[in-house]
Amino acid sequence: TVPALRKMMKSAHTHNWDSDPYSLGAYTYVGVEGLEKSRRLARPFGDTLVFAGEATAEGDAMATVHGAVQSGERAARQILSLL
Repeated sequence: TVPALRKMMKSAHTHNWDSDPYSLGAYTYVGVEGLEKSRRLARPFGDTLVFAGEATAEGDAMATVHGAVQSGERAARQILSLL
């Protein structure tokens, strides 16, 4: 239930991208060493954890819906190879 989840939650954070002077209104952008971190995040962690989402996409697909879909397909292939 929602009340049970709220009791278990340690913290929650939001960000107003419209008011962030560094994002220029974008909801995501590559920070310092971001490309390497993105590549690392796109690799499976052991045989139990695989991440997907536009933050793990590469090239022009980064920070786009297309990148999110593309990364989901990549993650699905990774999961299948781990089975």
